[in-house]
Amino acid sequence: MGVLILHFFAMQKIVSSGIDVSKASVEAALLHADHTHQIHSFPNTAAGIDDLTRWFKQQGMERATPCVIESTGDLHLLSAVTLTSAGFTVNVINPIITKQYQRS
Repeated sequence: MGVLILHFFAMQKIVSSGIDVSKASVEAALLHADHTHQIHSFPNTAAGIDDLTRWFKQQGMERATPCVIESTGDLHLLSAVTLTSAGFTVNVINPIITKQYQRS
């Protein structure tokens, strides 16, 4: 049954992805067109980010699908550079501007 569920998610179009980066881990979320989502955690290491890149590809994420990463000191750099090098569209956002936008 688990394989069937994973196959179902892989068939849904991914409309966006978001990445939350901490010193130890990278949490990635995929949002599908039908508003379902998937979340997966990876170590914040070169090998972990390579696994993240493979996971995006396995899920059928198109390279033009927006991938948003909140700037967190320099912790987000490895993810942003690796995903950009793999051809994904990466948008790094400033958390201060995000907070100001939420307040307005």
